[in-house]
Amino acid sequence: DQANFIDSNRELELFLLNTAGNTLDDYEKNYIKEEIKKNHDFVEEEATIMAVPVYNPGKWNNNSHIRRNNNCYNYANDKITNTFAQPGRGTGITGPYPPTCSGTGSAASRDGLISVSSASSTPTRGHFAALVIWPGRDYHWYRLDSNGLWSHKPGSTPAKNKDHAGSLIHDPIYCNRGPYRIWCGYYHSIQNRTKIR
Repeated sequence: DQANFIDSNRELELFLLNTAGNTLDDYEKNYIKEEIKKNHDFVEEEATIMAVPVYNPGKWNNNSHIRRNNNCYNYANDKITNTFAQPGRGTGITGPYPPTCSGTGSAASRDGLISVSSASSTPTRGHFAALVIWPGRDYHWYRLDSNGLWSHKPGSTPAKNKDHAGSLIHDPIYCNRGPYRIWCGYYHSIQNRTKIR
């Protein structure tokens, strides 16, 4: 009944190769095995690059070590590093304190995030994030998930998909952000191309 089947482990190709008998010599079999492996590695890498995060708060909340040691920047980039990541630290120069749109945004750009004018279309690779500032105090990041809603993880507290007033987040530019009054903008995060720590 299933029209399509994706064999991510390439078992079917390897089965066919192994049942080829004497129709292929050892050189041909080894060459084909290498090509199957290259294709498998490419597909795995592309799947990671292209994946838009699924809203799965349990991944971030159920383990207390992960919850405490990963913050909004980890969450926005969908990377568990257990380092309470800071913009710029992944490439050696952290953003300024107190945070500013230009300083924190530049630090994130050095880590590989790309400033974009909107998050209205689905990227062909990666996903969107958004940066806001609590003037003179703190920065905060949001992330657009595969369900079309935004979510976030305030510091070491649980990940959630509700804003400061308890409403679902359709777009962080319009949601209740509490003291994070300054809107900085949207960013494009491609997981395999960002370096955060």
